[in-house]
Amino acid sequence: MIEAGLNLGLSLLFVFIFDWGFAGVAAGTLVSLFMVRTFVQPWYACRKARIAWRGFLVNVVGLGLLGGALFAIPCLAVRHMLQTDSWVIFWLQVALALAAYCPIALWLLLPAGDRKRLWALFSAW
Repeated sequence: MIEAGLNLGLSLLFVFIFDWGFAGVAAGTLVSLFMVRTFVQPWYACRKARIAWRGFLVNVVGLGLLGGALFAIPCLAVRHMLQTDSWVIFWLQVALALAAYCPIALWLLLPAGDRKRLWALFSAW
């Protein structure tokens, strides 16, 4: 209901006030979808699950954004160092970016218990 009302209100605003036409309807739909999926649903889920909203923002959203920012650095570096001239170079860029992402995900996104289990599994080999 919240998303539908927000969609209708924003679509009308973008179409009639900003005179965007069909693009205004699309923008209203996109903005309302983004706002509800980003703010309303996580807040409601945290409230129902009795999870602290602040803890959710720090531990889930904050770590996800930090992991994404740290991943962007090697991606941009690989893209700058290797100019994509062929599919082989493209897939090399993807492989290098994934090689950079694995330590970031292991260090930042996995809980300590899961990291210990993975370390024990790999050290047993």
